[in-house]
Amino acid sequence: MPLFRFVHAADLHLDAPFRGLSLDSEDIGRRLRQTTFAAFDNLVELCLASQADFLLVAGDVYNQEVRSLRAQLRFRDGLARLSEHGVGVFIVHGNHDPIGSASRSVQWPERVRVFESDQPECHPFVRQGQTLALVHGASHVRSRETRNLARRFRRDRREVFQIGLLHCNLGRNTGHEPYAPCSFEDLAASGLDYWALGHVHTGGVWAEDPHVVYPGAIQGLNITEKGGKGCYLVEVGQEGSAELSFQPLDTVRWVEVEVDILEQPSLDRLEDAILTAMESKRQEAGDRGLICRVRLTGRGALHGSLSGEDSQDELLQRLREHWSAAEPFVWIKDVRVETAPDVDLESRRQQQDFLGEVLQQAEAFRNRQDLPEALQQKVLFELFGHRRAGKHLQGLSQEEAEELLRRAELLCADRLEPGGEG
Repeated sequence: MPLFRFVHAADLHLDAPFRGLSLDSEDIGRRLRQTTFAAFDNLVELCLASQADFLLVAGDVYNQEVRSLRAQLRFRDGLARLSEHGVGVFIVHGNHDPIGSASRSVQWPERVRVFESDQPECHPFVRQGQTLALVHGASHVRSRETRNLARRFRRDRREVFQIGLLHCNLGRNTGHEPYAPCSFEDLAASGLDYWALGHVHTGGVWAEDPHVVYPGAIQGLNITEKGGKGCYLVEVGQEGSAELSFQPLDTVRWVEVEVDILEQPSLDRLEDAILTAMESKRQEAGDRGLICRVRLTGRGALHGSLSGEDSQDELLQRLREHWSAAEPFVWIKDVRVETAPDVDLESRRQQQDFLGEVLQQAEAFRNRQDLPEALQQKVLFELFGHRRAGKHLQGLSQEEAEELLRRAELLCADRLEPGGEG
């Protein structure tokens, strides 16, 4: 029997709007607006079903600093259920929902503890008169917190299991804004046993001595947040050992299907391959709705048939029609065609002909550190310099510039390679 158990969750982002998909489908947009609340309901049910002693929420309860009334009251109602069943709750706030006057606009249930300072506070978990754990926590007091809050945490002298609760960016390459940045060394120096972190939406155990854990978001919010989302159930033993198990909570899952055109000799075979891959993802998701990106990759004879925008739109609509009656729903977000003609671009780049010279020039652009600026100033200068169009254009990102260059290479290969479409 464990000494006690708790649930570690973060990044609830209640009432996230999912605006992009709402433009594609009003019905899907309406369903998505309920998903963060449904995932939170699943979190509450998990706490009750697992007989957790307490719940840790590591920031970004809400999706924005100006919190909707609906989000605040739904969160309060869920915590009230937990409190009624004897489950404690410890909450810190993050960059999306920093501590402010709105944080005090709701009267919290008896067993809820909100850390309302950027200076770490300590609250005990007490059961039957015995202190079994100490929870140290600090909240963001501003939306752009650049200070290292982790360095302020220190272990209490009491010899019990001690937890650090913080919304922060650990390391440099998390793919998230570097708010409350810290290092593993900062966390280890605190002397705490378990770091319950939030902010990074991809869950995982980053270290075990001490435990450093991101549970990830409870519900994926966009196509970059693919796969299962949820929280961790943690059981702490008599000797302070911690056993973790990931618990999915999401009600809609974002997935990506990749199909290589090399082995698809015809469009109907390609469609069959996409549908088969989609069905596999659907089985994995169980009773969850699916939002899918289809990526077509590889070299092959179908590249020419797929490269036009009309062809991509027609394939997208056909796939959507196929899944239109599915329940739980399946929505094809987009089709990305990243294929290449049946020609070796690297080999052709070495040849001394017109196509080879064009590909060499493209490679020279690709190797420039100022690629976005170079394309704007030397290739797209007429568009960006246009008196009317220029006012409405934003500068190219590195990713956009690389994609434009890749598409230009493929177009040139299509048009200039003997036997191509030109």
